[in-house]
Amino acid sequence: MRMKSKGLGNLELVGRPEQVRREGDHMILSLHTEEPMRSNVRVALDHRDITRITWLWLTSSAPLFLVSGLRSRKNPRPPAGF
Repeated sequence: MRMKSKGLGNLELVGRPEQVRREGDHMILSLHTEEPMRSNVRVALDHRDITRITWLWLTSSAPLFLVSGLRSRKNPRPPAGF
C-alpha cells in the first residue's frame, strides 16, 4: 500500500494493513509503514466513514480491479504521478 500526505511534501510511505478491530463506536485500522521509515499509523472509522468508503468502492472500478487481480498475481508497478 502506498500513502501520501500533502503535509509530508513529496514523501511517499509504503506499508501494509495489519489489523482491524472494534473499539466502542469505531473500527480501528492499524497500518504498519516500512519505507522510508518504520512507523505505525492508526485510523478510527465510524459508521458514516465505512458507509462512504463502501459506496465509493462499489461505484468505482475497484470490484473489476479486484477480480482481475485474482487472475494475475504479478508484482505491481508504482502508479505514475502518484
